[in-house]
Amino acid sequence: MSFILASSSFSIEVKSIESLDFSKTVKLEKSKTNLVFLFASWCRACKDSFSKAVKLQQKYLTSKKIAIHLVSLDKKINDLENFCNNFSTYNGSVVFFKDFNGKNVLNELVKNGIGYSGSIPHLTLFEDLKVIVDGNYNIDPIILYLEKIE
Repeated sequence: MSFILASSSFSIEVKSIESLDFSKTVKLEKSKTNLVFLFASWCRACKDSFSKAVKLQQKYLTSKKIAIHLVSLDKKINDLENFCNNFSTYNGSVVFFKDFNGKNVLNELVKNGIGYSGSIPHLTLFEDLKVIVDGNYNIDPIILYLEKIE
């Protein structure tokens, strides 16, 4: 199920999924460098990083080399929607786990190569489906790295 929030200045698609559908929704492509950005609306450090991740998602939306996946770890969709309302120029999509249960979500992330350990924002960068960066990192060096690829 998807919800689209819209106003005159932004639109966001929230893809509300079951945790077991993670790999079907967040499709990591072998031919692309994939960035999976995990965040939550209650995380202060996520706000600045989220705005940068959103810009990356928009910039590389049609890229043949790079894919950006934004994944919310919020427990309530209203919290995510309210958080996204703070961004006036956001266009893109965010995955939301409608069956959020720390264990279910953690299992799915780990099955997909994401070593999330509870610290956010969490960035996982894949090349040829192999993890090259995984952890709680500043997004700025990742941005520079992606710019060199494109």
